Amino acid sequence: PHSGGRVGKGIYLADCQEKSAGYCQASRLKSSGSSSGASCTVMFLVEAPLGVEHTVTQDGPPSGFTQPPQGADSVVARGCIAPDLAQDAELVLDGHAVKVPQAAPTPLGQHKRLPGGVTASAAAASSFGHNEFLVYREDQHRIRYVLLLDSDQDSDY
Repeated sequence: PHSGGRVGKGIYLADCQEKSAGYCQASRLKSSGSSSGASCTVMFLVEAPLGVEHTVTQDGPPSGFTQPPQGADSVVARGCIAPDLAQDAELVLDGHAVKVPQAAPTPLGQHKRLPGGVTASAAAASSFGHNEFLVYREDQHRIRYVLLLDSDQDSDY
């Protein structure tokens, strides 16, 4: 991974489309023989086994990771809002169970089920708005779908 962010250098993933959309830039698709075209944005839907997670809720040291801490496979920056885990769907892909967020993001204090090791008060005090999931090896994630979003609509994708 070459990019660095609030939690260090890694491959950043999110469980909310609106978080990822903030890093996207619309481009014009030109059709044959036309000088203008539809504005679109490309986004990837990625599968990433996180393994043992190391959770952070604040920026700053020790959050400048270039790899997960000893005993962890990934770093998760827990945000104040996220989809409720109780509404996740579970799919089986290539023989492995994969959880897919289904709910709109809401404050963690309103959730029926919180992520392991996270309290409602810690989530409310997080310096992160949304969850950010970091993996550090390229073989730790796989692009499942490429989404082409219409950016000409009057919406946030």
